[in-house]
Amino acid sequence: MLMLFYVVGCLFFAEKSKLDTALIVAIFGSSGLIAVSSARITYFFNKAFNLVEYVIRALITSGGAQ
Repeated sequence: MLMLFYVVGCLFFAEKSKLDTALIVAIFGSSGLIAVSSARITYFFNKAFNLVEYVIRALITSGGAQ
């Protein structure tokens, strides 16, 4: 995650003459930081939703929270 912030910071604060293709590919490439970060965020959201689903199912089968 820190690497993503570093690369985005480099992108915003770099002079236009120093903006190179490697920096753009590192951010937006198919194996770039945004793709990797998005995959991890999706994974953790999926885990969180599964946990919420499990809790709701447990409450329903036990007769609800009283």
